[in-house]
Amino acid sequence: MGFCFLNNVAIAARHALDFHGLSRVAIVDFDVHHGNGTEDVFAGDERVLMCSFFQHPFFPNSGTAHPAPNLLNVPVAAYTTGAAVKAIVTDSWLPRLEAHRPELLLVSAGFDAHREDDMGQMGG
Repeated sequence: MGFCFLNNVAIAARHALDFHGLSRVAIVDFDVHHGNGTEDVFAGDERVLMCSFFQHPFFPNSGTAHPAPNLLNVPVAAYTTGAAVKAIVTDSWLPRLEAHRPELLLVSAGFDAHREDDMGQMGG
């Protein structure tokens, strides 16, 4: 369902775990669209924590139904403000990231989440 031909962040995380022997990797994903491909790759893999926010229900049936314990999905409404996103990061993501203690942090950035992208409707 996603837009990636190759999921660079998932490939990098898998490489760090399998080739470099890391024990804990975190992926932070901000995008208009839910990172369902990354979620599919790592759901249930406790070595990887994925923290994500995405516009909902922009991509219906994705990211809201009982994610695995290592996934922190925060669906947000269209026109969610920067202050609300900051609160998500501070109140939800940071405590989980601190508890996970990642050896590597990967950023999966969807640039359609920019407030000036009219199609995405992020940033009120």
